[in-house]
Amino acid sequence: MPYMHAMIVIQFKNFKVVDYVNNYYSREAYGVCYGHKVASINGMDMWLVTEFDEIQPPKYKKGPGRPKKLKRRELDENPNKTRLRRDPTPYKCSRCQATCHNMRRCPLPPPVVPEEETEELLKV
Repeated sequence: MPYMHAMIVIQFKNFKVVDYVNNYYSREAYGVCYGHKVASINGMDMWLVTEFDEIQPPKYKKGPGRPKKLKRRELDENPNKTRLRRDPTPYKCSRCQATCHNMRRCPLPPPVVPEEETEELLKV
C-alpha cells in the first residue's frame, strides 16, 4: 500500500486504514488484473508477417560543438589507469619555510618594516 507516512498518521488518530485505502489495492482487484493467462509465442517463426518495411534504427546525427576528449565513465567503472595525474604542489611558507601552510596562515607575526624604508619605496 502506498503512502506509509499517511497510514501512520491515520493509525495515530485511531481511524481504520481500510476506510482510507482505495479498493484498487485489495487482493480481489489484484486477482482480477493478473488472474488470466497470457499465451506465450514459441519463436520468431510464429510472428505475423506484415506488409510494412522493417524498422531501422535512427540515423546518427553529429552533435554541435567539439567532441569530448575522454569517455564519460560510469560510477562503478574503473578510472583510466594510463592517464597520469599531476601531483599536488605542497604549500611552502615564505616567512618560516614550513611546508604545512602558506604565508597567509603563518603563525609567526609579519616582519616590521622601518618607516624609512617605506617612505623610500613610496617616493619611487
